[in-house]
Amino acid sequence: MITNQQIYVFDSPDGTGKTEIGKELSRRLGIPYFKMTTEHENWRKKTFIDALRFDQTYIAEFLKQTGHSAIIDRAWPAEWVYSKVFGRMTDMEVLEKVDATFAALGAVIVVPLRRDYSNSREDEVVPQDKLQQLHDTYLSFSEWTKCRVLQLYVDDFKNDLKKEMHAIYSAWWSFGHTNRVIVAEKP
Repeated sequence: MITNQQIYVFDSPDGTGKTEIGKELSRRLGIPYFKMTTEHENWRKKTFIDALRFDQTYIAEFLKQTGHSAIIDRAWPAEWVYSKVFGRMTDMEVLEKVDATFAALGAVIVVPLRRDYSNSREDEVVPQDKLQQLHDTYLSFSEWTKCRVLQLYVDDFKNDLKKEMHAIYSAWWSFGHTNRVIVAEKP
């Protein structure tokens, strides 16, 4: 089956602009944007492993069977990262399976990052003092995943969506040579 399927997963520490950037990319490409509305509920109830085992395998299978394109705001990368940072149990076998499925579909994981988290907004569920550790663990995830990864340093673009979109579009060409691209504005 030949498909023009495009899958982008936005995942990163809280307060990096992933939702805003993901929605803008959705608007520009005409690809549906999806964010799980129970994200904070799963955090409070500590039901992440259940969400991983059902929700993530379900959406991976849906995309595989339908060939639909999607821009997804938070997915299995968050479970991989947050389980390590917060020392909670996860299911590595399911994480590996979901990651392999998304990689086979050609998914690109966009990881917006900051160079400095000291002025980041306070998040409802994640303490600010964990943001740098989350950042570092997302870098580890970027090495672990089989998917292509685009790391976007949003501070360099001063949260200018037009510049960020241009940087993302420009980075696509680099994926022919590598699975991980770091995007930062040149000083």
